[in-house]
Amino acid sequence: MAKLIYTYAVMNSGKSNALLQANYNYISEGHKTILISHKIDNRFGVGVIASRIGLQAPCHSIDESTNIFDLIQEEVAKIGEVACIFADEVQFYTEDQIEQLSDVVDVLNIPVMAYGLKTNFQGSLFDGSSKILAYADEIRMLKQVCHCKKQSNMILRYGPDGSIQKDGDPIAVGAESMYKSVCRKHWKEGNLGQAVYDKLGIKNPFKSSEENV
Repeated sequence: MAKLIYTYAVMNSGKSNALLQANYNYISEGHKTILISHKIDNRFGVGVIASRIGLQAPCHSIDESTNIFDLIQEEVAKIGEVACIFADEVQFYTEDQIEQLSDVVDVLNIPVMAYGLKTNFQGSLFDGSSKILAYADEIRMLKQVCHCKKQSNMILRYGPDGSIQKDGDPIAVGAESMYKSVCRKHWKEGNLGQAVYDKLGIKNPFKSSEENV
């Protein structure tokens, strides 16, 4: 039975790499797939999903006006039976588009594997993430490690002086240098970790307590 599977993680945890690897596994067995991603993420160009380790694949680029169910239905009519739909950056999808992904599963009986962030740097759910958490048949998490070796589950945004930013547009794609994935404790503290402070060339304000973390 087809399922809507949501895999979430913090930034720099290999979400796109996991998607592309899963897609490759389908293709290598002779199955057809359809890849979609939001056009707001154009770091590697429009119409492509790419990972930082060099994997990439063409995809359908969507925006808030795209009806995903209609798009998938039209593609299936063109290319025939499709084994799986891969949806990247689903945190940017509208609530209606998440509903449409669920319709692909329920009406067309095609599995959907969706990938994205769960929360923004303010610690709040994205609209798309909130909806898919409610709708998903299965929820998975990709793990990332904080500088303290605990699991990262939050995101800090910072300025060039290391100051922590709590306000502003929660969407700033392609600016990984402004973000750091950390555990909840260090998110609350605003502790970026020694590596970031070294990169910025500034003193670590938490250095005296780092050994006791």
